[in-house]
Amino acid sequence: MAQKTGFPGVQINNGRIRIRISQNQNGKQTRLEFYMPGDLGIPTQTNLENASRLRKTILADIADKTTQFNKSVIEKTYFNKKTQQKIEPLAADSFALISQQWWKWTKAKSEKGIKGYKYSTVTGDKQIMNAVWLPLFGDLPINKISYDDVHKAVRNTNKEYMADTLRNHVSALKKVFTFADSELRIPIRPNPCADMTYPECGEVSVIKPEELKEPWRPVELAAVFKELEKEDLQVRAYFSVFRGTGMRTSEILALEINDIEDDDLWVTKGVVRGQLETNTKTWVNRRVYMQPQVLDIVNQLIERTLNKNVVNINRTDYIFQNENGEKHQSARYFNKRWRAAVNRARISREEGKKLYSTLKRRGVKAELIECYLHGKIPYRKPYKLRHTRASELVSRGVVEEGAIQLGHGVDMFIKRYAQQIKEMEDKKKDRSKLISEEKIS
Repeated sequence: MAQKTGFPGVQINNGRIRIRISQNQNGKQTRLEFYMPGDLGIPTQTNLENASRLRKTILADIADKTTQFNKSVIEKTYFNKKTQQKIEPLAADSFALISQQWWKWTKAKSEKGIKGYKYSTVTGDKQIMNAVWLPLFGDLPINKISYDDVHKAVRNTNKEYMADTLRNHVSALKKVFTFADSELRIPIRPNPCADMTYPECGEVSVIKPEELKEPWRPVELAAVFKELEKEDLQVRAYFSVFRGTGMRTSEILALEINDIEDDDLWVTKGVVRGQLETNTKTWVNRRVYMQPQVLDIVNQLIERTLNKNVVNINRTDYIFQNENGEKHQSARYFNKRWRAAVNRARISREEGKKLYSTLKRRGVKAELIECYLHGKIPYRKPYKLRHTRASELVSRGVVEEGAIQLGHGVDMFIKRYAQQIKEMEDKKKDRSKLISEEKIS
């Protein structure tokens, strides 16, 4: 999606500055688009201003009829070498040009599958660079950007972003400074992003509806999966795998038939932002157990896919396929069906009152669980099924194996599900020593 720049008709698209010009011709709005060439297309503040001035010049000339509203004519007249020479080029040590070199270097590492340079991470860093830092620092020599400059920028944007988002922004910026220092031998010490502090106030710009954090209870899931029975086999199988294994969304989308070994699934890859990453999030392959009911529905889906094709599919084909027989780029299709099922699902009012009372005692806000009193179920994203599977394993004392199944380190697993582990331990406590010996009632 194109990013706004604050200059009318000037946007950043795919990391380049784009100019848009529109005109009404014969009652129909016609729009022309032009990308600024070469280094002039890097989204720095100076380049954005130059693009805005160029756009105004083109519009004025069209209005005066000194030029035509024609793409080839405009490109030849305003985007030729002479026009480009009138605009002062960026300095060789500018942040903009260094960040371009950083991107090529980082992208090459990502394509080689080097640990620490996953596709989703490096493309996210590039998007941050184009949207946040290049418009601010693009024209400056990279070794002249100070801690105070970054700190001021963080403080000025605290009304627009959450604190965690600001940390991600600074983390991406820090990588460019580190690259310049270590790879290009441009002395930048200390790193301007080191020991950055973040504001505590103004952390949220858009208040999103609060969602219940509690894992799904068996009575809720029974009602939701009853509604899912109305969906096609692929949807049912997808959520059976999600619920029965607790795998990550990206890992489920990337599953191939060849990943099945008896009643286990080998998790070795993921689909992130539409791209197949040949490593897991933790860079560790793992084997996940499929319960009999999960294995059964997955086999049903594979058998149906085999019968649907004239030529038998290969063992390397994806288990979950879109209408073109390819992997799903995202979970959007499944998520829509999940929301519809949750909205339709109903439990008895008696069960609803029990859940309401239990969660109310635990301090959950009444407005998040009032729907229970009417037999309805509060919506939680499908990813909460992962949390539900973890809670289930913890409640049965399967902590170390549970961590392996979900792809966590044991320490992280214990930390993340500390509340459920404590509840499990409390239930197993011998409370005989808490009972008074003498009669007290």
